[in-house]
Amino acid sequence: MRFKLTTPGGALLAVSLVTLSVGSSSMLIPVYQLVCAIFSLQLISFLAGWILRPRLKVSGHLPEKGVVNQPLQTEFRVQNLGRWPVFDLAMHYFMLPKHLKSLGEEEHHAGLGRSDEARMTASLLPEKRGVYSLNPPYLYTSFPFNLFRTRSDRRSRTFREERSLTVFPHFRPLESLVVPAKRRYQPGGVPYSSNIGESMEYVGNREYRPGDPLHRIDFRSWGRIAKPVVREYQEEYYLRIGIVLDTQLLNPRREPRTGHPTLEAAISLAAAVSDYLIGQDHVIDLFAAGKQVYRLTAGRHTAQLEQVLEILACLEPATENPFPKVNEEVGEYLAGISCLIGLFLSWDAEREKMVNEASRMGCGNRILFVEDREGAIQEPKSFPSVRFSPNEILEGRVGSL
Repeated sequence: MRFKLTTPGGALLAVSLVTLSVGSSSMLIPVYQLVCAIFSLQLISFLAGWILRPRLKVSGHLPEKGVVNQPLQTEFRVQNLGRWPVFDLAMHYFMLPKHLKSLGEEEHHAGLGRSDEARMTASLLPEKRGVYSLNPPYLYTSFPFNLFRTRSDRRSRTFREERSLTVFPHFRPLESLVVPAKRRYQPGGVPYSSNIGESMEYVGNREYRPGDPLHRIDFRSWGRIAKPVVREYQEEYYLRIGIVLDTQLLNPRREPRTGHPTLEAAISLAAAVSDYLIGQDHVIDLFAAGKQVYRLTAGRHTAQLEQVLEILACLEPATENPFPKVNEEVGEYLAGISCLIGLFLSWDAEREKMVNEASRMGCGNRILFVEDREGAIQEPKSFPSVRFSPNEILEGRVGSL
């Protein structure tokens, strides 16, 4: 009923119910005739809409990715396959999942003649990151009296299947980031990565392929075998940064519609740090401590920022301290990590143990706190730290770290 009735139709139904309650006491009261007229109008509108329901062909693609608080507008091509013109054609999202909001008024097309085509758009606004099942927008006509919405008939060629929509966290790109680290030996390196000045290990020659750098051509070998060959290298020393994201809220409260501000700010900051480091051609290891420990290596021809954002989009707050498991996971990779960046929502012995172990293994450290009120988190005694409020991050006021 929420979809079927238009706003005027709902108002008229309310009026008819009120007049019915008044006029039902006696047929002699003139209000009774008004009730009959209103119900007759509604019946005619419903039957006319059903008899003249449109037959349409719709082509287009539902959005698969979006960003929090950034509108998603999708264009569809609509063709009238029926023998009659279609009047008051409209498209709009209805019955969306929680945290997705339909934008704007219902877009109407006054008339679509036989075999004619039109382009129509539907917009929605994601208010919270996550993965959602998205149904196609409703395409319908409110002809003749704009009281009922009538969808296209079963012979129409429209897509009705659900699509998955992944909403990424919003973040402000960083302008600078201080990373207290030095390049460390990486057994095996990152094969065929770009040369940005790190130590390169010569592993042999191979035949030239279009696009290979000319300065790597081995002219002596070319002369011996009469084929162009190039030297092949493998990087052995480069920066590898570990990012540990804490998702255990210090003072969990009822979750607002747009998510817990402290957690959302920490996730936004993790996205900004990952974006900056990948842009600088570093390798990052993301350890996301949610209900389970996620780990992803990104940068330098491995996974890219989009894969990092997909993990961040799915994170839920941890209900218990995840750092005993996180410490085990991080400990396996500390020998190759140059610097460990910790994004913490609180501070305790387990978190301090991880930072101490990283220092013992020769890693640099950056400790960043996101706290909902000043002084809520105890100051670490052995390590310098930087603190941010959720509003600073979510409003885009953090440009450098």
